[in-house]
Amino acid sequence: MHLLLCTDGTPASAPATTFGAFLATSLRAKVTVLQAPAGHPWEHLAARAAEAVRDELAEAGLDCQVVSRSEFPRQAIVSQSAKGQYDIVVLGLLERGNWLRRWLRGPSTRRVLQQVATPVLVVPADRPALRRILLCSGDLWYPAET
Repeated sequence: MHLLLCTDGTPASAPATTFGAFLATSLRAKVTVLQAPAGHPWEHLAARAAEAVRDELAEAGLDCQVVSRSEFPRQAIVSQSAKGQYDIVVLGLLERGNWLRRWLRGPSTRRVLQQVATPVLVVPADRPALRRILLCSGDLWYPAET
């Protein structure tokens, strides 16, 4: 199993890195930590978060690499997931910016779900342990294919 664990170093991505590390350790999975956005003012936050996850997984004896992309998080996740052979993408909430931009463009998390072919696990809040799983399927957010 190969996880793509996404972080931009913000508080919104912290639950995903915590839960992704827990999941990877439990599954003994190979992990690629996607650090985005590289080259932006808050790059140091993403780098610090990615290094912390890499160190934690290395201590657990897991294969982990860090990849940096200079795109904004949504674009970086879509690009990296298309580039690699990942079994699952783990990310936190991506809603950022002012309300007008979010209203005009739509929520970034939803757009990632629409654009990524790999299964995506969104971790919106801290979940230190896995007790129950609810799997949902449906096509409410996805446009009909012609």
